[in-house]
Amino acid sequence: AENQFMVARFTMSCCVADAYAIGLPVIYEGAPDLAEGSWVHIQGTLQVGTFRPGDDPLPIITPTLVEPTDEPDSAYLYS
Repeated sequence: AENQFMVARFTMSCCVADAYAIGLPVIYEGAPDLAEGSWVHIQGTLQVGTFRPGDDPLPIITPTLVEPTDEPDSAYLYS
């Protein structure tokens, strides 16, 4: 839907070959104003809902704050 987007980061434990995205859906009325691939800082609460019709329930962020931010020095989270 127009008011939904995914916020995600890549995580890896060894090298880029084992990297994978982790993310959560966000329901936000300002979603159409966000550029695809842009970086944002989000604060909000988690709600149980569905991202697409027919999906199983999952955590969804209901933000109280969405603000653009600069890309970090490393786009990856390391574990």
